[in-house]
Amino acid sequence: MYRYGGDEFIALLYCDTTVAQSAHNQRIDQVIKETRLEIATAIVDSKGREHFVGMSMGVVYNSVGINEWETVIKLADELMYDSKSFTGYVIACRTKDEVESRINLSDSIVTALTDDAIQPYLMSVYNATSKETVLYEVLGRWHNKGRKVMPHEFLPLIKRVGLSSKLDKFMLGSVDSLYNAMARLDEDNRTRHFSVNLMEDTLYMPSIMVC
Repeated sequence: MYRYGGDEFIALLYCDTTVAQSAHNQRIDQVIKETRLEIATAIVDSKGREHFVGMSMGVVYNSVGINEWETVIKLADELMYDSKSFTGYVIACRTKDEVESRINLSDSIVTALTDDAIQPYLMSVYNATSKETVLYEVLGRWHNKGRKVMPHEFLPLIKRVGLSSKLDKFMLGSVDSLYNAMARLDEDNRTRHFSVNLMEDTLYMPSIMVC
């Protein structure tokens, strides 16, 4: 499943049953590689200006064992949609375990916020000259079934189910809690600066802007 220039295309690669599954997977890998290299090449217009094309791709290998075409296309479409968050990004499911993991993530993301499964982490920005921390960036990590799910995996799912603003409100609210907790540990009451990355949908909501 491709999203190319705002349009969607489905590409079905023929599977020769006389060829080993690993050979099919290698062929698909090669198609993905060649396609990404092709779009990475600049398009030069008549005035010598360079233009680049962004592409999102969701790939489902036949080795996952799904026999219903509608199911395969639906899964590829979801992967392609999620990959839109990363220009030129490819999300692929090669095995049954990867498919099950993806489905479990999609089902669990709805309750992740209400269950406090997404937790804030702090990354400090250190000034080597002044030898002090000048900024704390607040990052989200999803604790799901014993592993930490990184943002590149769960943010597209958050967007797809319409929870962008809810996540951002949670992250902004966590700054207040983190600030108070750090203040209790440090008696000099120094000013601390925090940075939170907001999703683009949230920027159009005046109600979430706080000072």
